[in-house]
Amino acid sequence: MNEFLRKAHLLETISITLDSTKTDFIKVFEENVDFSELEFSDQFFEALTTGENEYKGTIDNRSFKLRRRRRLFDTNNNFALAEGTMHEKEGKLVLETEIKGFHTMMKFFYAIVMGFYLIFIFGLAFTSFFVKDSVPLFVPLLIFLHALLMIGIPYFAMRRSVTRMKYELERDFHFWMK
Repeated sequence: MNEFLRKAHLLETISITLDSTKTDFIKVFEENVDFSELEFSDQFFEALTTGENEYKGTIDNRSFKLRRRRRLFDTNNNFALAEGTMHEKEGKLVLETEIKGFHTMMKFFYAIVMGFYLIFIFGLAFTSFFVKDSVPLFVPLLIFLHALLMIGIPYFAMRRSVTRMKYELERDFHFWMK
């Protein structure tokens, strides 16, 4: 599954090297990231909560997990989740980070969408087989176009969120350590 997500550009791995120590980074991380376990149930009313930091997440001595905070009326879909490990090498801190844009919730979305279109297409074929007046040719083409949009728009939004998260993490981590 991970290899497919990499080819679809929904999963990327980056390595960020910082001129810092692990303890300094943990201290700065805790100042700039609101603590949250990043559970699915926390996301429903997150846009209505107040918080001064741009990120929510957790950190321990070896790893971290974070994502951008959802804001009310924010048009940027923040699908990406960054999970990483950290270690010191030659006096510098190396962050190995995996940014993932595809979540379990999207599996359910795609399953429901595909099920809907399969039922609709089989129903259309069944109806046109038994009814004398056949369905015009443009109806299946419109359904196919609609299906492409319903599948494609979330895909491109997730892909864009991974690219944006990669850029923002590199920028923010370097900015935090200055």
